[in-house]
Amino acid sequence: MSRACCIAGDDVLDFAIRTRPLAKRREAISLRVAVPGDGETIARLIQDDWRIEGVDWSQVGANWLVMDGEDDVVGCLEVLPGKPFGRLEHLAVSVSIVGSKRARIVRKLIDQGMAVLRVHGSQAVSVLIPHTMASYAKVLLRRGAVSIGDGQILMRRL
Repeated sequence: MSRACCIAGDDVLDFAIRTRPLAKRREAISLRVAVPGDGETIARLIQDDWRIEGVDWSQVGANWLVMDGEDDVVGCLEVLPGKPFGRLEHLAVSVSIVGSKRARIVRKLIDQGMAVLRVHGSQAVSVLIPHTMASYAKVLLRRGAVSIGDGQILMRRL
C-alpha cells in the first residue's frame, strides 16, 4: 500500500486484474498495471480524445490499467482510488480496434477499473466524459451510472 494508488503488487489487486482470453476463438488480450515505459504508448492512445500538449509521458504512475494486444498496448484507463469517491479517467482504445472487439476492451477496462476502486474502498465512481466519447457514456449508463451534471474539463500545468 505504499505506491501511488496502491495498484502494483498488492495481492488483493491480483484478483481484480487477472484476465483470460476474451474468447477461445479470439486473440488473447491481457490486462495489466502500466509500467513507467508505457507512458509514450498511453500518450499516443489518448491523444485523439484527450489533447494534452507538453506533458512528459516518459514516466507514468501505477494508476493506469493497460490492455495488451498481440504486439502493443491497445487500450488504457487511469484509475484513481479515493474515499468515498474513486475516479476512472482517460479511457482510450487504439483507433485500429473497431466493432465488438473495441466494445469488449472498453467493457473490460471499465469493469476492472471499478473492481480496483472497490478493493480500495471507494463507495462510488465519478467519470468526466468528453462529448466526443458518447459511446463511453452509454457503457457506463448501462452499468447503472447516472448523469449528475454537465461542465467543462479544465487543466493547468503545475
